[in-house]
Amino acid sequence: MKRGAAGRFLKLGSSILKAGGHLVRSEFDKKKRDLLEKVEEGLSDAHVLGKKLEAAKEIVQVMGELKGAVMKLGQILSSSGDLILPPEISNLFRELQKNAPPMVWTEIEPVLKLGLSQKISSIFKEIDPVPIASASIGQVHRGRLLSGEEVAIKIQYPDVVAAIKSDFKNLHVLKSVLTKILPFDVDVNPILRNLKESILAECDYLKEAANADLFQSTYAQKYQYMIFPQVIPTASSSTVLTMKLLEGESLEQTLGRSQADRNELGRKLYDFHLDCCYTTGLLHGDPQNGNYLFKGEQIILLDFGNIQKLSLDFRKHYIGFLRAIENVDMTAYRKYGKALGIVNDKDDEEFLAKHFTLASGLFSPFDRPGVFPPPLDNPLQLIHTFVKGLKIRGTHRPCGELAAIDRTHLGLYTKLRAWNSHLDWKGSKDRVFREFESQL
Repeated sequence: MKRGAAGRFLKLGSSILKAGGHLVRSEFDKKKRDLLEKVEEGLSDAHVLGKKLEAAKEIVQVMGELKGAVMKLGQILSSSGDLILPPEISNLFRELQKNAPPMVWTEIEPVLKLGLSQKISSIFKEIDPVPIASASIGQVHRGRLLSGEEVAIKIQYPDVVAAIKSDFKNLHVLKSVLTKILPFDVDVNPILRNLKESILAECDYLKEAANADLFQSTYAQKYQYMIFPQVIPTASSSTVLTMKLLEGESLEQTLGRSQADRNELGRKLYDFHLDCCYTTGLLHGDPQNGNYLFKGEQIILLDFGNIQKLSLDFRKHYIGFLRAIENVDMTAYRKYGKALGIVNDKDDEEFLAKHFTLASGLFSPFDRPGVFPPPLDNPLQLIHTFVKGLKIRGTHRPCGELAAIDRTHLGLYTKLRAWNSHLDWKGSKDRVFREFESQL
């Protein structure tokens, strides 16, 4: 793996320059209009989309080869499904979730040998040299312990920490990646700041093992349908993580299930999500689809390198903010908006009223009683309109926990939208809010 800044970004820079003419930024309505025109006009617009696909393919390929922070950016983009990019392009980025170009066994085996205190032959009966998954920091190999138990062995890429540090010395290149790919104008600095804070922590597999154990002890008894990896401590280290093998369907494979099954999966995942966000405040920080598998009625959650802990005060303020929207309480809206950093003392009543109207458009559809499918076609479009309409970019400083919960919400919504899950959104939310408030 290349560590030097020049070597790592030379190829990516070339791809970005080529992409500049094809992955041009546009408003969401323009993206939708382009896709409609593609269908109506046939080959002429198909040719334009073909150019965009060609550029996207090259960027995805280079991201996968570089690994580290560059590839992690691609995974972040993939977690939004087709809410940001046209489906044809978002499908390409989805390959970065688990199927990036792997490293050959001769390059990865030395990390395994150095990472374990014992000889490989004294722990494993066999290891498949071909990985079953490859991601931004490491790749996963199927193996078998001497006891005969099947395991998944996550091995860190050699020199990946040095490569990540090199990436963050060249933030201007990472910004170029995002601004060329995103179809609308957005402040990418919070995305990069969150990435920098989380990705180096993900390189410590002992910390990931502790995180997986924490989720197991926090949620396994209450949510018996949620399955978490069981770590094998004697075969793990800071660069090697061995877990009992878990297998299941991908999200895409579950789309062929009946609507009743998809409704039930959605209900279970929504209930678990609400508990994470509000009851415990313990969140899985990487909600991309590749970290979820489905086996019958069970939901398997993988990859605990990045978890988030929401403070009690934040959860109180966030619930208060949502209650203010539902009750049309402008006094409470200002109070909790200030606590979250999305409203400040300089905002006049006219600004606050417009802010409330836009926020209400995002959250109020979920406050309707009854059981119904996801009510918003594209919440990111509303958020973009929100920021652009109020011209708040750079004038407000939302608290860091807000970005964590918003990313988790988005990761959930893309799954429920894909399943078209019919849920009692308000009933489930109100129940969790009452439980939370009763414990204060």
